[in-house]
Amino acid sequence: MGSSELVRVLCWGIAGGLLGFGLSLRIHNLSPMRGFLGGLIGGIIGEITFIILVFLFGNLIGRMAGVAAIGFFIGLTIIIIESAFRDVWLVVHYSHNERKTITIGSQPVLLGSSNKANIYLPNSKGFTSVTARVFVENKMIFIKFDEEYTQKIERIHGQKMGNLTQQLKDGDKRKLGDILFEVKTR
Repeated sequence: MGSSELVRVLCWGIAGGLLGFGLSLRIHNLSPMRGFLGGLIGGIIGEITFIILVFLFGNLIGRMAGVAAIGFFIGLTIIIIESAFRDVWLVVHYSHNERKTITIGSQPVLLGSSNKANIYLPNSKGFTSVTARVFVENKMIFIKFDEEYTQKIERIHGQKMGNLTQQLKDGDKRKLGDILFEVKTR
């Protein structure tokens, strides 16, 4: 491995870091620093794998597999970094076998029927465009139901819904329609 390969490893690390930084602007609650770090590490690992594959399999196959390795490792390390360092997250259970995880951070997680919602709740089942927000404030976790939604529920059921803002803690679960939300903390 000569100096040109070391420069390529460094350059792919920087490119991966910049890609991770850019992704942090689109991935909900992925901090720019974590995105950059994940991309940097992934770019370095990916380029080292690229060099090894070209050495083992020749130029054509090695380069095709190497480019895939770079993308794979950048994505993988961003996911690992984000998962390892998050403090609060929601586990969204769509069914017994289907779930996803969303980090709760400086931006609230939106639940509702709009295209801006992080977790989609169908309008046809009575959910408003922003039914609720889950957020962290002063190291405490809250869910705040939208006033339009609570008024709608109160009209349908004929009783007051109660407090619009509720504090949540690790292990708390809430069900909205067919979807179950579970709060997790580190």
